[in-house]
Amino acid sequence: MWNRSLTTTKVLLASALLSLASCTPEGTASGLSAEEEALGLGGLGRRDWRVTELNVSSVMDAEGIGEAGSERTGIAILNDAEYEALFGHSAPDDVDFDSEIVLFFSAGVQPTGGYVASIAKVLQLGNTLKVVTQLSVPGESCATTDALTTPYALVTVSPINKVQRVRFQHLRSVDDCEPPTCDDVMCAQGQHCELQEIVCITTPCNPIPTCVDDTVEPDAGTDPDPDPPFCGGFGGFPCPGAGECVDDPNDGCDPTMGGADCGGLCQCNSIGSCIEGFAWDESPEVCACVAVEENPCNLVDCLPNMTCEVQGGEAVCVPIDVEPNPCAFTLCMVGTECIVQDGEAVCVPFNAGGEQCGDVTCPTGEICCNESCGICTPPDGACIDLFCEPKR
Repeated sequence: MWNRSLTTTKVLLASALLSLASCTPEGTASGLSAEEEALGLGGLGRRDWRVTELNVSSVMDAEGIGEAGSERTGIAILNDAEYEALFGHSAPDDVDFDSEIVLFFSAGVQPTGGYVASIAKVLQLGNTLKVVTQLSVPGESCATTDALTTPYALVTVSPINKVQRVRFQHLRSVDDCEPPTCDDVMCAQGQHCELQEIVCITTPCNPIPTCVDDTVEPDAGTDPDPDPPFCGGFGGFPCPGAGECVDDPNDGCDPTMGGADCGGLCQCNSIGSCIEGFAWDESPEVCACVAVEENPCNLVDCLPNMTCEVQGGEAVCVPIDVEPNPCAFTLCMVGTECIVQDGEAVCVPFNAGGEQCGDVTCPTGEICCNESCGICTPPDGACIDLFCEPKR
């Protein structure tokens, strides 16, 4: 387990931007690389200047984060007790606190949808972790859901040696959504794409690319829209919803020739942008947003890399194209461990034939790449050029 002398680091993140563009690729007067200088590494000892980027893996926690993300927060979680204290339940079974640290970043409660939180990069510099977080903010031209959201990221990393400090650096960017066009819309034969204005219920109200029938001259004596609602006339009857009253060409009454009280027919020439739980009905008899059957997934916010599906009438979060590890479903005997060989789970003696690497024995299939630090890697893996002081 991680040394408990390491204090959990919780940082209320500032909104300042991390400016990388101002650095030159050749380095700086301090001797650091441009990226290291931009990340504020000048205060570290020279032996700690070597930067290693750690792999980041998403944590799939079906129980969610509860109220933990209500404020902007960055925190390193070292054991299951800390995980349960923060989220109200134990960590998923695939989180191994013996070799991993859980990193949690929340952007706090946001006024609409469209906000995306992520952990963009994790760097290890000696005994310090530098965690770079990212918040993508929807631009003015983006259509968003009108609901409070809590964007967050929950990941694990495997440090290459003991961690004593964790620093969070926050990046913020604006996603300028492009207005919709007909360029990428493929319509069926006999139709073409048009940008149609919508009834504005929630902003922004960009025109919507819509496939409409090509104009075809109707045969003489045919009614292009049988039995549409009647409108106008002496009673001034209105059309339903957002419908438009147009002259009936077959009633012998011409409003341009003194027929001020001519009757008309209702047409629905608008497309509405409806709030959640409603859909647009374009029939002349309705021409408005109508309630639709509630989808249970509308009330569920799944973790990154997961999607919501309705199963048996209930909302269930399922992974998106995640290849399962065969060892996750295999229980090996005491003294053995599970490894994947040719895509199948195989139980082998623990550390059988493992190579001695300083104070540790390398797992099966790995070699010793740094004896002074006790670091093992796959035969084709990368190795860091560091020297670790002998333990006393």
